[in-house]
Amino acid sequence: MRGSAVNIAQSLGMRFRLLLIVVCEVLGCANARDVEMTVPDASPQLDAPPAPPDAGCVLTVDNTSQLLTNGGFDMPPLGTGWSVTPANPNFPVISATPQIPAHSPSAKAWMGNFEGTTDEIHQDFAVPASTTMLVVEGYYQLKTMEGPSLARDSGKVELVTTMGMVIETALALDNTQQDTMWTHFSHAFAPANVTSVAGQTVRFRITTSNNQVQPTSFLFDTLLLFAAHCP
Repeated sequence: MRGSAVNIAQSLGMRFRLLLIVVCEVLGCANARDVEMTVPDASPQLDAPPAPPDAGCVLTVDNTSQLLTNGGFDMPPLGTGWSVTPANPNFPVISATPQIPAHSPSAKAWMGNFEGTTDEIHQDFAVPASTTMLVVEGYYQLKTMEGPSLARDSGKVELVTTMGMVIETALALDNTQQDTMWTHFSHAFAPANVTSVAGQTVRFRITTSNNQVQPTSFLFDTLLLFAAHCP
């Protein structure tokens, strides 16, 4: 059974620390203890998707499970796979500027940063028809000149329809969180929402909005969107 867990890690090409007691609920095994498995790969270190609610289901993640194109923002030319608004060649949202190093070198999405701005990046993707679990992971960093008392600037990571209707918010940020280093986030979308979009094309969207007073920068990098199913 442990070999099955290794196969899952190898299929994603990443390094996972799996809590065996969770894996046991899915795959079945005798001992519950921490196990660290290392898969030689240059891919970023991210968590595995959480186990599905049905303990009798063997979670299956295949090589097509990563649904985002260029989630690390490093594929040339910069911005490959993403639609960006506004598309300002003087201040590109997706860039390799050195002032704030990327989480996974060398590029990242640097949104906000100016007073009175609204930025958006998104990409459409097809949800496999068999999908029963959808999980987004990544890293964000926030830098602000606003005070901590009132939320004036905001950012959101969302799953929306191709017409822009919100299906579910995965991450909500604002200037009251003040400065952060690169911080990991992970969100499993509600099963009912996943079922409703299985087999359809939907949109992964990140938006930020700054007021006219002091700017906040919202940075994102190393984004992954997993699909999994119970065969």
